[in-house]
Amino acid sequence: MSGNQTLAPLAGIGGNQPQLAALLSPYTVTASDGTGVQLINCKLNGDNYLTWSRLMRISLRAKNKIGFIDGTLPEPAEGEPNRALLVIANSTVVAWIANTLEKDLQPSIACIENAKILWDDLKQRFSQGNETRIYQLKCEIYQLKQEGRPVSEYYSLLKGLWDELDQLLEETGCTCACICGIGATRTAQREKEKAHQFLMGLNPNFNTVRSNILNLEIFPSLSRVFQMVIHDERQRMVIRAQEIGPEAAAYMARGGKEI
Repeated sequence: MSGNQTLAPLAGIGGNQPQLAALLSPYTVTASDGTGVQLINCKLNGDNYLTWSRLMRISLRAKNKIGFIDGTLPEPAEGEPNRALLVIANSTVVAWIANTLEKDLQPSIACIENAKILWDDLKQRFSQGNETRIYQLKCEIYQLKQEGRPVSEYYSLLKGLWDELDQLLEETGCTCACICGIGATRTAQREKEKAHQFLMGLNPNFNTVRSNILNLEIFPSLSRVFQMVIHDERQRMVIRAQEIGPEAAAYMARGGKEI
């Protein structure tokens, strides 16, 4: 952006700078920011702290309220106009956090009225050490099987575990001055490991496509492996529909309901 360019005014505000400043202030609570709002669908149950906290941070940042939990928000002095607004906004953030806890956890935070104290309390109680969680995630990944799930659902469950594990794993980057490419090599190895984990958990009826993939001279990317398995699954569905006949296929598509 060049020095003489300015940001376009927000819709409905025009050039009213005081109104714009108030809207962007973290102390501002709008009509849509009621205490009954549930910012995220994920509810903290004691075992999902990492996912819950990440989603809450994203939502609070979008609401311009992240400062209430990370300690970066300056506290207005007594008598300043924002002092009263701080009390209202803080209580709103406390309510938002409480709304995303499972009911059996809510009584334990009922007496906490400060958003940062509440956030730190939950972190201290439910945040696990990295090594413990890494071990748990690796166990869950190796134990996860497709079973009765569609391939896409099984893959999505795996990907959620992979993503959380990737965040926790400490990247040991190369510190040498040369351009050795070790980072790219490790990434490729990690992707191949994920592909193997995905293939290991597939149902036995995917044995043929699994063998075909493993016997390829150049092992494909994870996304390509997923595409090949999905293609095989869809082919099976088409063949099955042809075998049972159009009337039976239509009946199954309607969920077994007569018309």
